[in-house]
Amino acid sequence: MHNALRFARLASNCRESKHVTADFSFEDGGYLIEVYASEVQPGQWKVRSVFQRLSDLDDEHDTAALIRHESDVIFESMPHAMLAGREQAKQLVRSGSVGL
Repeated sequence: MHNALRFARLASNCRESKHVTADFSFEDGGYLIEVYASEVQPGQWKVRSVFQRLSDLDDEHDTAALIRHESDVIFESMPHAMLAGREQAKQLVRSGSVGL
């Protein structure tokens, strides 16, 4: 749990929008992934994902790299944005396109 809290503090620094209203994290393919949805206009939601290698979260590492991916797609609701964000993040992992 300590590592997840450490990731959450690091990832929260990556939030650029004051309007982030939903987020969750999960592990997949050796990454800790946090997905954020923010309402850019009423009824229009964007989603982004922040990735960090799980291996960087052990006590032997003093620093850990993060990378963020943002979708250009606009969603009509927060639940749709969050679901799509999770699937997009999983696809990036499966295709080896995370970039870390």
